[in-house]
Amino acid sequence: MTLPLDTASAGAPAEDRVQLILDIPAERLSELESLSQALGAHSLTEMFNTALSLAQWAVAERGLGRVLASVDEGEGSYRELLLPRERT
Repeated sequence: MTLPLDTASAGAPAEDRVQLILDIPAERLSELESLSQALGAHSLTEMFNTALSLAQWAVAERGLGRVLASVDEGEGSYRELLLPRERT
């Protein structure tokens, strides 16, 4: 299944829009489509906008010196999320 590129949801006039071409392996496209479906995104544009918002939030939080984490309240533990540039 391939999700459509939904230019109507982009929110910008047609003259302000651009098309983005991704050069990714087919299996990564399948992962993207599965994730889009799990998030309830109706288009790849919507998925991209969601991912961009999450990335902007993560960078802003790191800029404030905060830790990004998944918290297990039952166990009283957490697992820190490292951004790609922090994994080196």
